[in-house]
Amino acid sequence: MGSLFSDLEKRVSEAVDGLYGEAVRIEPRKAGRQLASAEDLSRPPTETWGVVDFNPVVAKPKDMGQYDGYQPTVSADRIIISFDDDKLPADTAPNDWIRLLDPDRKGLTFRIVRMDPDGLGRIVCACVPS
Repeated sequence: MGSLFSDLEKRVSEAVDGLYGEAVRIEPRKAGRQLASAEDLSRPPTETWGVVDFNPVVAKPKDMGQYDGYQPTVSADRIIISFDDDKLPADTAPNDWIRLLDPDRKGLTFRIVRMDPDGLGRIVCACVPS
């Protein structure tokens, strides 16, 4: 049995999943630069529930020097997918793919770049399109 606060965190996380979550499939990939797109057959794909969030951001290319001239800004999305730490497979790692299973967004696939616990019972995955 956890503390009152940890029990409340768990309830909030379940409510967030219920309101905003969607079905996703975690597809394991091999680590390494050349093998990153190869399927990792030692770990099975897993279907779970996560919250997919597209945050619009404005990016500016890095300046290469004083003679670069005008550097335009580019609109992009920061893609964050968060999971209840009990629902994300323990062997999930950066470079794994997350495929959305919602019929309206079927086919969208993202690669995990970074995984961080938020300290409140969820794992936050920063992703890029794969």
